[in-house]
Amino acid sequence: MKIGMLTWHHAMNYGAKAHTSALYHFLSNQGYDVEVVNFTPINGYLTDLRAVISKNPIKLFRGLRHYFFVQKHNAEYQKGRRVSARKISGNYDVIILGSDEVFNVLSPCFDKVYMGVGLTCKLITYAVSCGQSCDVILDGDCISSINRIEDISVRDASTYNLLKKNTGKISQVVLDPTFLWDKKEIVLPPYRDYILIYAFSPLDDIKWQIIDYAKTTVRRVIRICDYFHDCKWVDHSIGSPTLDEWYGYFANAAVVITDSYHGVVFAIKNRKRFVVYKKDDKENKIVGLYEKLGIQRHCYDGSHLLEDSDFEDYSLEKVDVMLEIARDESARFLTEAISKFDGSC
Repeated sequence: MKIGMLTWHHAMNYGAKAHTSALYHFLSNQGYDVEVVNFTPINGYLTDLRAVISKNPIKLFRGLRHYFFVQKHNAEYQKGRRVSARKISGNYDVIILGSDEVFNVLSPCFDKVYMGVGLTCKLITYAVSCGQSCDVILDGDCISSINRIEDISVRDASTYNLLKKNTGKISQVVLDPTFLWDKKEIVLPPYRDYILIYAFSPLDDIKWQIIDYAKTTVRRVIRICDYFHDCKWVDHSIGSPTLDEWYGYFANAAVVITDSYHGVVFAIKNRKRFVVYKKDDKENKIVGLYEKLGIQRHCYDGSHLLEDSDFEDYSLEKVDVMLEIARDESARFLTEAISKFDGSC
């Protein structure tokens, strides 16, 4: 039985590469014949290119270098031949839709095929998210496609509610696939016990709070994936690490400052205290993860000096137990859903 993973593997951020790699390796380790469906909508390419285009020639060079570096070095999974949406079904017996925001109909990267429209193979969804499009009314094609999927799992309550409201379907909330697979070989940086920043926004509006906290705690500040913002106020700015190096920077950090869902995920995976700088488009996903793992919710808004009390001080033992339960439930959903199919389209 040939399994295809239909997700945003093309995205230019490290979280996308990490969740794609994790789901691929989890399935491969279970003995499945799996590959990532090599489909990218035209808007997917344009969105990535718009993110790096700049009138500043230095920023343009850095952005383009980062784009090609990420695509070349961080695809730790097997991809099929490049296909158009209408030719996807002919290559696979089962297609897993997800994970990540493939159900975000407001995203410029969205295509109806990510909801299974036009696909004739057996379909499963795993840890899909609707992002900020939780209040939209899905069109008839999407509703019909989702209604024919027997096994649906989502990553957050917003997506659960979206599907229930539009289709009446009850889905299962599961963990992001990065929790299902632990990469054994990573590259550790030459530093330890630093303040790690992994964020999409420049964070210039809270830079003095971060600098003050670094002085108070006598720690250096390292920012990773800073290919565009060029934060000169940090001690070390790592523009385009490999994915192995990206994992390593989380492993050696003392604390993590992030506005990213996967920044939170990898802080938790590495048992680090973290602070989330408020970013509305990520809040529903992060809150859902907090609730599933029993972590107290709060975000830092920059209205006061950054202190130790601002960092999520969660019970490692409690989270470990909750994670183990959630991992088992998530893995069981996936393997049981796949086992229902005999490989025929």
